[in-house]
Amino acid sequence: MGRVPLVWALAVTFGTSSVMAYVTFAWFPTVMIDIAGVDAATAGFLLSLFAFIALPASLLVPVLVVRLQATRPLFLVGVISGLVGLTGLLLFPVPSLLWLWTVLYGLVGLLFPLALVLISIRSRTPESAVLLSSFVQSVGYTGAAVFPMLIGVLHDLTDSWSVPILVLIGVLVFAIPFGIIAGRRTTVEAEWERRHGATW
Repeated sequence: MGRVPLVWALAVTFGTSSVMAYVTFAWFPTVMIDIAGVDAATAGFLLSLFAFIALPASLLVPVLVVRLQATRPLFLVGVISGLVGLTGLLLFPVPSLLWLWTVLYGLVGLLFPLALVLISIRSRTPESAVLLSSFVQSVGYTGAAVFPMLIGVLHDLTDSWSVPILVLIGVLVFAIPFGIIAGRRTTVEAEWERRHGATW
């Protein structure tokens, strides 16, 4: 399965979503307190706002993907909004703008339901979907388990949140070509057959 680029594209898409969520829930309030000087209550509210943004996404994304084939637009909206939100936090971490950066960054939550829907529609059979889901989630959650610790180590080494935020920006940029590949209207079985000339 790992020999099909589409599989890795789905894994990176899912992994990017997981990394952003795990890192955010681990460090976001601390980042807000340190770089913007807000109190703990405000930092907690901003984290709740980030989480809330993902709720309507989980309802709308499956409909938009299945009915309108809006995979790539949704992916790009999530990634670009996340990039703008993180860049805003990095360059303009003023209290009056934190809600805006949080909402924009929160749109990266589009990637999670998007990846889950793609696992099903990029497979021909339930058996393939199970195998694909196992691979994608194993890769994705491995990255999600490592990155919160990595972000903490980078912060300790640099005594700043600038480098950790730049790393998250780098993760989103890295994911862009994979998201484009994941948006192709094909299946993992078709990709395997095209490349290897044999039935999946």
